[in-house]
Amino acid sequence: MKKIIIIFTVLLFAAAGRFSIDASTQEELDPGYFANTRAVLLLPAEVTGGNRRIGDYLTGETARIFRYPYYRLLNGAENMTRPDSIKYPGGGNDFEELARLSGADIVVLPQVVVWSQVVFYPSSLRDNDADPVVQTRAVLRLLSWKRGDEKVSSTEVRYFDTSEEGIYTDWKEIVGDMTAQLLKKFPYHRIPTDISTNLSGPVIQTEQNK
Repeated sequence: MKKIIIIFTVLLFAAAGRFSIDASTQEELDPGYFANTRAVLLLPAEVTGGNRRIGDYLTGETARIFRYPYYRLLNGAENMTRPDSIKYPGGGNDFEELARLSGADIVVLPQVVVWSQVVFYPSSLRDNDADPVVQTRAVLRLLSWKRGDEKVSSTEVRYFDTSEEGIYTDWKEIVGDMTAQLLKKFPYHRIPTDISTNLSGPVIQTEQNK
């Protein structure tokens, strides 16, 4: 009886070891993504005039689109540190090369094209306590390319306003509204609209994007 218990224990440990190896191997083969999950290289925003905080905000909000299970977001910042990589793509060939180097199906570059706020005081002889006025100009853009495209797509929003200084002239308020408008116009969404949403099997391009 004792010998049977020992043999059973040995077999149990052997089975446990095999299960552990199989599980590890399966995890490598099947990381949880699907056949039609698309890899997305989202690059850090290209900014002008040192507006990094606006660029970071735009990049972060854009990243919210590309989530599991329809997308797999690649590390754009890490890609830019590679010696063979293109820091900021300038045209379709650059986007295609970045896709080849990173294995991405979609490459996206956010851009803060224009951001300017000028504060001035209205000239008035009658009102010495006039509030400062802020004039804001802004242009935000998303450049995108996907495998099979011949050219880069550009989605853009513009803003110009002159208002008394206050909550509505705060950069977060303005950029938040602009980014929301920009992402509505962007061809990629949390639930894909540019292709069929099936995660396995044939992928069908939608009519509006043919």
